[in-house]
Amino acid sequence: DGLGVVVRSLSRQVPSPSSLGLPEALSQLLHSSGLVVVAGGPGQGTSTTVASLVQGELGFRALTVWTLERPIEYVLEPRKGLVRQLEIGVHAATFAAGLEAARRADADLVVAGELDEPQTLAGALALADRGRLVIAVVRAHSANAAVQRLLDLAPDGSGALATSLCGVFVQSLVPDAK
Repeated sequence: DGLGVVVRSLSRQVPSPSSLGLPEALSQLLHSSGLVVVAGGPGQGTSTTVASLVQGELGFRALTVWTLERPIEYVLEPRKGLVRQLEIGVHAATFAAGLEAARRADADLVVAGELDEPQTLAGALALADRGRLVIAVVRAHSANAAVQRLLDLAPDGSGALATSLCGVFVQSLVPDAK
């Protein structure tokens, strides 16, 4: 019926995992292949967490990173790697199309800004099955809800998901005490 606008202020600098208080175990998950899920509600910092983790990895390893986002919120610095950031609707029609392009480009690490359709999950699982690391955002408020959401989307039930899922990290912002 009318227009609505949501405006968020983001720093140009991607925060480090330690400055966000992220557990070291989460960073360790990025040293494997498979699917790592970062879950949380809208506005709960999932994009910041993912950008922080990827930027941190680019400081340690020479990686080819593709991010698929709607919109691009942080511009990543390549550091030791190569970065290709695609905005869905601008550089790729859909998340599934972007994942297919990342597969053809032989990306080492792929970020799917939203895992919300069966085709997107199928593309993420195909990359994970080929030994790639996929970090994906799922809109859910608990690990159980995130896994259930993935099971609902899974094209073949739970088989591919069971072999590819490395971990689920759920976050919620806590109001400032001030």
